[in-house]
Amino acid sequence: MKGSIITFYSYKGGTGRSMALANAAWILASNGLRVLVVDWDLEAPGLHRYFHPFLSDRDLRTSMGLIDLVWEFVAAALDSEAQDEPGWHEDFARISPYAMSIDFDFPGRGTVDLVPAGKQDASYSALVSSFDWGNFYERLGGGGYLEALKRDMRLHYDYVLIDSRTGLSDTAGICTVHLPDILVNCFSLSTQAIDGAAAVAGSVHRQRENRQVRIFPVPMRVEDGEQDKLDASRDFARERFGRFLFHVSDPERYWGEVEVPYKSFYAYEEILATFGDRPQQENSVLAATERIVGYLSDGQVTALSSSLSESERRVWLTRFQRNGPKLSRTELDVRLPGPPLKIFISYAHDSHEHFEEVRELWFLLRANGTDAQLGSPDNERRWNGPVPTATEIRTADLIIVAVSPLYRRSTGDDGQTSGDESGAGVEARLIRDEVQGGYSVQRIIPVVLPSAAVTEVPAYLADSPVRPVIVEQLTADGIRPLLRQVARFKRVDHKRADFNPSWRENLPKPEPDLEQAALQLARSVASGWEVSAAATLSRPPLATRWSGSQRRGSFDDLVNIFLTSSRGRLLVLGSAGSGKTTTAVRLLLDLLARRTDEPIPILLAVATWRPDVEHINTWIIRRLQEDYTVGGIAERLVTTGMILPILDGLDELPVTQRALALDALSTLRINQPFVATCRTGDYRQVAAELGQMLANTVVVELEPITSNDIRAYLAVDLPDSDRRWQPVFAHLREFPGGLLAQSMSNPFMLDLMRDAYRRPNTDPAELLNNRLFPTTQAIEHRLFGTFIGRAYAPRPSTRPESTYDASSADRWLSFLARSLHEQHTRDLSWWHLHRVLPPGGLRTLLALAAGFFGALMLGLAGLRFDVLPDIAAIPGWVKGALAGTGLGLFVALVAREPVQLSKPSPRRAEPSPRRRQLGRLVGISADLNQASSPAAALLIERRTVSTVGLLMVLVIGISELVSGIPRALVEPIVATAVGLIMVRFSTSSWGWYSVTRWWLALRGVLPLRVMRFLGDAHARGVLRQQGVAYQFRDVALLEWFAGDHI
Repeated sequence: MKGSIITFYSYKGGTGRSMALANAAWILASNGLRVLVVDWDLEAPGLHRYFHPFLSDRDLRTSMGLIDLVWEFVAAALDSEAQDEPGWHEDFARISPYAMSIDFDFPGRGTVDLVPAGKQDASYSALVSSFDWGNFYERLGGGGYLEALKRDMRLHYDYVLIDSRTGLSDTAGICTVHLPDILVNCFSLSTQAIDGAAAVAGSVHRQRENRQVRIFPVPMRVEDGEQDKLDASRDFARERFGRFLFHVSDPERYWGEVEVPYKSFYAYEEILATFGDRPQQENSVLAATERIVGYLSDGQVTALSSSLSESERRVWLTRFQRNGPKLSRTELDVRLPGPPLKIFISYAHDSHEHFEEVRELWFLLRANGTDAQLGSPDNERRWNGPVPTATEIRTADLIIVAVSPLYRRSTGDDGQTSGDESGAGVEARLIRDEVQGGYSVQRIIPVVLPSAAVTEVPAYLADSPVRPVIVEQLTADGIRPLLRQVARFKRVDHKRADFNPSWRENLPKPEPDLEQAALQLARSVASGWEVSAAATLSRPPLATRWSGSQRRGSFDDLVNIFLTSSRGRLLVLGSAGSGKTTTAVRLLLDLLARRTDEPIPILLAVATWRPDVEHINTWIIRRLQEDYTVGGIAERLVTTGMILPILDGLDELPVTQRALALDALSTLRINQPFVATCRTGDYRQVAAELGQMLANTVVVELEPITSNDIRAYLAVDLPDSDRRWQPVFAHLREFPGGLLAQSMSNPFMLDLMRDAYRRPNTDPAELLNNRLFPTTQAIEHRLFGTFIGRAYAPRPSTRPESTYDASSADRWLSFLARSLHEQHTRDLSWWHLHRVLPPGGLRTLLALAAGFFGALMLGLAGLRFDVLPDIAAIPGWVKGALAGTGLGLFVALVAREPVQLSKPSPRRAEPSPRRRQLGRLVGISADLNQASSPAAALLIERRTVSTVGLLMVLVIGISELVSGIPRALVEPIVATAVGLIMVRFSTSSWGWYSVTRWWLALRGVLPLRVMRFLGDAHARGVLRQQGVAYQFRDVALLEWFAGDHI
């Protein structure tokens, strides 16, 4: 039997993942199977604690583990002499020297062997933090080594259970994608936990497309206190995970069997349910785990096989439990009146010793009557999301900060951050930001544990009136000074708490019809950004760093600050090409992914706004109606705060408009959030003119992309054998401010370079030739040209009607880019295509089109029916042609530029039943709110105009066929009907677009099927979709096409 590798993973910490793994391992071993458990949770190892009664080295002071194993391989990989023999790495992929056996008498061959994370000594933290998993994969052949390790583990064990790190990380990716045959995806029933776990499942499913992992989603810590909410969460989980259970014959039965109930008994100590629960008890953790094991083993194992008596089980149970000291109220000589104080303990541990001290402190505080809350270890707190953490902090009666060097660095003291993106790092900075935002520093107690020092207290607490409490011993007597300090606090009235509530907490609940419209709009926005999201998430994003208000941080910190700010207003500054738009897009995608009932993020190019004549909300409403055809409900969405505008490019406004724009933003309603981007110099200049900065707005500035960032980004996913990039990397190290580094400081250009030289037959080092590329413009010209050439390279599978050669595409796109440049806009809207022509010329074209059509229609009518018989000398078709010519002149006089697309009445968001019946009668839809793409908007507009045409044709037919109508009235009726058709055509967006595209096609400036060409350019990655309009993928690309590059 080939051993199965099963990874236990959870997106968020605190689900009981490690306990579930340990229980499953024990159940399998009790049935005579050989089981290996691997603690891959390197940043905070803890799996061994579930087996500590059976280990000789309970604290892992001498036992080697996983980190030691991989370091041994790295040392050999760096030694050229060790690589002389083929398959040399196989010798370093032997798991048995690092496995320690559980001392318990299992039946038959049954055994549980544990590979711990590593020896828990002073060097452990350094070994973990300094290990470069990227280099392990990319340079040292780590992928092949892990394959050899998998083969060895399968050979010696029936089941290998891996305890994975939480969140999104290199090690989590190894455990969830590279190693397993089965993924147990553990999650609690909160929305964020379900969404995060489902997203990871989807990612694993895509990355293992050819070698699918069987995914078993398992709800953990299920409480039945709120039945309605529980059922809603169950339904939501089944909806999100349903597609991953294709391998389960009866999904409904599966969901009913695998829920793991929450039992407070297991909340305080690491106890195996195989000893904590009686066998054969329903609704127990053990019973749920037995059913899970049944699915994992394909029914081979369905229950714990134990020969222990009840008294023996109880004896073993006592060996798991620790009897911590508990002080009585009289012993304390301290009064803790009323309900227990809620204490939030914040920490970031540098070592296993420090983590143990923090946990002991938590235990002592709870044992003495407080409601102390302790987060999971650092690795399990990787991006739990800002809202739960902020809520925990804000609803605590007091906060205890367990100081350490890492915690001080995480708060950004001395202008530096640790780069810690774990939940612990985000948490430390959040508390700091709350203090700076108004949270009372007097409700924070710095605590110096035995392994820490007073000098490690964060700077923002240095002047606090609450002095640090030094705990020399973690004993009942040792924490007495801390308990006296705690006793002085009173419970917080959270309705009047002394902190700034997040803007999201003050959002009004929308009405049901408005929420439904918002949901439809959110789906439309997400659909429009689908291609951009795929491109963004298909590779690790470029590092985003920012600074502001004496803070520095990463993209996750930026999201956190925005979501937890009091007003929800963020201004992102940066130099040209620093990634402002990229950051805005990433923020939009992040907010869309986590949205429940919050405002819908909409990215808007500010260049289309005229603040001197249009209020910002009026402009946003207009853009919603034009870009997403949402109709009259757009006004309600904006005025009720359901829209979060992301205003990209304040610097693209005319100089005379910028001050008006900033003033308009400053005077928005207090509960109206927004995000804006602007070039740093332009913002400071306008702010100086106004004499004030943007009020109540968090302002951050993006830091430049460094040569190190460029090298790291280009090196992702490069195979070990690819040496083409070495000269480029060496050049960037030697000349960090050179031409190449300057050109690559734009994230879009960096993407182009990466894609242009992806193929093995290309040479990126050619860009280092100063003779061929003497300027940054020359380098950019080369990359843009390569990009277009590759985008429009012949594709054998492409349909003939969507095949365009690079030369024609270049010419057409250049024409469109120059037109947009002249119109000072980024939006490529088909209903504005006519603006490329002079107004007089377009009117002439409309008159000619109307005249030709009118002459044809009226001429045919006159020829057939010979109306106006009193002028018999003039043929009917001549009379019709003359009337049609007159109609063309009339149309030229009445034609006016369409202001916007045809839309439903602003008084209602949905078409009435009568309109629907009319739509069914004429065979078309009257619902204009469903356009999610430019092509769909064009189709809806064309159908709307065609409705008039069909009705008028019906009138003409009736007038000619009904015998009761006097013949003297037939011609006026026909002429009026044809005239109404042409007036509707000449005043509609579709009419102006149709005349313009025919004229431009005749001149060879654009293809006749313009929308098909634009849709094809979007699919090729040249354009991006913004609502029902297109935009060039990047401003730099727009400017290149608009320039003289051919």
